[in-house]
Amino acid sequence: MYPLQELTGQTLCIVGAGSIGTEVARKAKAFDMHVIGVKRHPGLLPHHDKVVGLDHLYEALADADFVLILTPLTTKTRHLINADALAQMKPSTVVLNFARGGVVDEEALIRALQSGKIHGAGLDVFHKEPLPLESPLWDMENVLISPHNGGWTPHYDERMVAIFLDNLRAYREQRPLPTQVDLEQGY
Repeated sequence: MYPLQELTGQTLCIVGAGSIGTEVARKAKAFDMHVIGVKRHPGLLPHHDKVVGLDHLYEALADADFVLILTPLTTKTRHLINADALAQMKPSTVVLNFARGGVVDEEALIRALQSGKIHGAGLDVFHKEPLPLESPLWDMENVLISPHNGGWTPHYDERMVAIFLDNLRAYREQRPLPTQVDLEQGY
């Protein structure tokens, strides 16, 4: 028998519940998952059962079966998922990092995976890329590694061109850019 589980009834904690997180939440609800969003300014979000601020991060992590990290890397989010945060998680929790490598304390993550403190990880980003050959992550059976291309799909280019054109139209019309970066916030 394969050691599988269902997504139905599981709790997904999305750290960095912005536009991408909301789309993931919509898809998670199709599997009848419970979705908790964590963001700097909590408020109601579509497809989320609950949205909390960073001051409630540890409580959200403690409830999660899956922790999906999508937050930008800023001075406030560097090593946001550290040894203390990992200690809040259940031994059955799977951590998925599709944000930036620096959001997760990689050494603490390795220790948590090796000790069985958490069940597994799916990693698309790392402190150093490409991931060095000597990293113990390569040999862990409970880790899936992708080459920092988790956002790519066969339709990526056409979607990116549409976003670019929306921004170009806004620029030409002297309107705020739809995907404008707040340089003070860093994203």
